[in-house]
Amino acid sequence: MTDETHDKPLRRESASMRGLIWPAIGSSFAKLDPREVARNPVMFVVEVGSVITTCYFILGLISTRSDTAFVGAVTGWLWFTVLFANFATAMAEGRGKAQADALRRMKTETFANLVTDGGVTQVPTAERVLSYAGRLQRVQSFIDEVYIPDVVTVAQAFPSYFDIGRAGGNFLCYGVFETNDGGEKLIPPGVVIDGHWEPLDPEQIAEDVACSRYASGAPRHPKQGETKPEPQRSGAYSWLKAPRYKNNPMEVGPLARAVAGYLKPGESWIKREVDAFLQPLNLPVEKLFSVLGRHAARALEARWVARAAQKWLDEIEIDAPATTPFELPKTGSGHGLTEAPRGALGHWLSIDDYRISSYQCVVPTTWNCSPRDSRGRPGPVEAALEGLEIKDATQPIEIGRVVRSFDPCIACAVH
Repeated sequence: MTDETHDKPLRRESASMRGLIWPAIGSSFAKLDPREVARNPVMFVVEVGSVITTCYFILGLISTRSDTAFVGAVTGWLWFTVLFANFATAMAEGRGKAQADALRRMKTETFANLVTDGGVTQVPTAERVLSYAGRLQRVQSFIDEVYIPDVVTVAQAFPSYFDIGRAGGNFLCYGVFETNDGGEKLIPPGVVIDGHWEPLDPEQIAEDVACSRYASGAPRHPKQGETKPEPQRSGAYSWLKAPRYKNNPMEVGPLARAVAGYLKPGESWIKREVDAFLQPLNLPVEKLFSVLGRHAARALEARWVARAAQKWLDEIEIDAPATTPFELPKTGSGHGLTEAPRGALGHWLSIDDYRISSYQCVVPTTWNCSPRDSRGRPGPVEAALEGLEIKDATQPIEIGRVVRSFDPCIACAVH
């Protein structure tokens, strides 16, 4: 790396800082508005003190009191404290806006490299790794100091939501984040049916379309699946299919991952982490099968992944190749199962003469928001809403709280 190349990031950073300083100085004075300062109680008290000492200073100048110089010095320091705090806030806001603008520009100006099997979009340079390490540290601090404490506060304020939103109690997890060449995963795969854990068998997955707007037929495994729209089909009320595991509706997502890891036989670090969260709240693990349980699982998982990311960062080979070469077969079939943030994500693909001959995907919200199947059993979200008490029919906020606890994306789930 040449000195010129090494200096470029520093010059960009310096220019960026200069572009933020002058607007921040102006904003520092605008933020003296008491309505702005009141957002920070400490600085509000300091500003009130500044106003009082300023009045004393002016009176001292008029009456030529002996302590006027001292009062003036105190007044100056108080105003400096308020302005500097406003300046720091304005700089942080400016930097945040600049980063947001940069992200928006990337949507139209960035040309990404091809992402292939086992590859990423950028070579892991030392500069990029260090930059990521700094951001990761801030994320970890946010999770531990803000996110999880906020979830606990909400849980204490709305304890009834530990009893609302149960979705049947069946959970499915494909597992994610391989930790060694033997295929072991940080979040292990597993299935929980009626409270009992069992190993995952992908061959037990089938898609039912009894209440979906697709041509009817017997439930099919995704690798044999068909997607033939039939919009006016009698009795159909959803564009989502109804995936089932051993004929059971299954909840997927952070809660499913936590429960599958918790109930897996043997020593489980997930069990220790979940118990440590539940103990101060004096709650059994069954209370997690709820609206607040999903939020708690999502927050805990954020901590687990951020902690693991620190270890993965230490294992990165600086300037190593970003992709792993592979050959496309002339014919073949297979599937890829992983965990997206919202839950279990599966892709089934067949290739014939180097072309895709069939492709089906089952995404997390397809599992969670699936309609009823041929046996009349609802999907997890629909089951969680059954029997829900609505206090005000004109403002059914309870429905929103239950549905949003699943973090659904209907656009993803429609085939």
